[in-house]
Amino acid sequence: MKKPLKLLWAGACWLMLSGCSKEPKTEVIIQKVPVLKASSLYKPEMVYDYREAHGDFHEEMATSYLAKAKEAEATNLQKAIYFTKRAITLQPTLDYYKQLAALLHKTEQYDELMSLYELLVFDQADKTTKKDTPMYIFGKPDEELVYEFLVVNLLVNSYHTGQIVEEAKKQGVSLENLKKRLLADQRLQFTPTSSGYQQVLFYFFTEKGKEAYIRSEANFKQLLASIQDSSSSFEIGQKDVPQFNYEKFYQDDYADFSSPHFFMYFLPEKKEKPDEWVVFDLKRKVKISPEVNAIVYAIDSSELGCPEEMRDLYYRLVTYGKKGEVLQSMIVARQSGESLSTLSYDKGKFTVTDHKRTWKKPYAKNDFDNYLVKTEKTGEHRFEIQPTGKIIPVVAPSPETPDSTSNHSISPE
Repeated sequence: MKKPLKLLWAGACWLMLSGCSKEPKTEVIIQKVPVLKASSLYKPEMVYDYREAHGDFHEEMATSYLAKAKEAEATNLQKAIYFTKRAITLQPTLDYYKQLAALLHKTEQYDELMSLYELLVFDQADKTTKKDTPMYIFGKPDEELVYEFLVVNLLVNSYHTGQIVEEAKKQGVSLENLKKRLLADQRLQFTPTSSGYQQVLFYFFTEKGKEAYIRSEANFKQLLASIQDSSSSFEIGQKDVPQFNYEKFYQDDYADFSSPHFFMYFLPEKKEKPDEWVVFDLKRKVKISPEVNAIVYAIDSSELGCPEEMRDLYYRLVTYGKKGEVLQSMIVARQSGESLSTLSYDKGKFTVTDHKRTWKKPYAKNDFDNYLVKTEKTGEHRFEIQPTGKIIPVVAPSPETPDSTSNHSISPE
């Protein structure tokens, strides 16, 4: 009986010793590092919230990505951009964004650069703190940031220029320095006679200077240059009358000196009522003589969302002197309720043809549940533009023609 007991004891000791000889298990815990989403790199509210929550906690990881970006820059700019963005997702700082901007400049990714500079330069209080006091994600922008934003903005022909200049003024950045640098910048390639050069000058005018420019001969030349249709013979028929380029009028930035909004002040409607907003569409220009130009434009007062045949608008022909002074004007086409007038123009002579429109039920401007039954010609009027810009009737309306002089009265300045 003693032998089995010895064997049992030996086995127990072996088990105890073998258990002690095993290596301890190592448990690896992977902690997920919070990062800013790549799609949020230029979203002020997301960048602001991330910085508030994490500060520079991930600086070591961010700098390791920047080192990779520096290494890749010589051979692969897109890879360098990728690594720099990874660094920013871990630690969004002004310096890292500037490094990204330099890479985007090299690859001419100007649209993305616009988003980057908007984040760095514009006041973001409305998207972050929601307070009245200005809030800049990385502090007030310096002259260099504002300047590079302006350059990129002009390279992509953006409409932010006036807004950027106003931001610079608010921050105390020297507008004179910005203007001199822009006009001399080889990337923009301005010449003193170019419209781009004149445009840059305009943004740096004082308010009084802008007012003077808006009514100047230089601005009138811009108006003429903006109108592409310049045929000496054309028609505005029944299908043409209701056509109005709303998109062009409403998409133009009010700060852009080549925008139609700055040409408004040459219109008789604006001269008669300076405080009123005029919705217009520049249609045609015609050279009458070396000193006289004629312009045809449409004025719209339609109900919002109305059908095309119910649009309420008229076309005015205006003759102008060399400096943009109005010589004479008259309404040459119209669509309004029961009235319709069309235009046929040929080398300084034109005919206005009047029609009466009959509707299914009595016409009301804001009642869209209606439709045209018929359109009948009621008469026509002939006119001629003299070399001086004076508009004269050629043939008086015949006795049986209804009087429509209210539609076609000639107005001097």
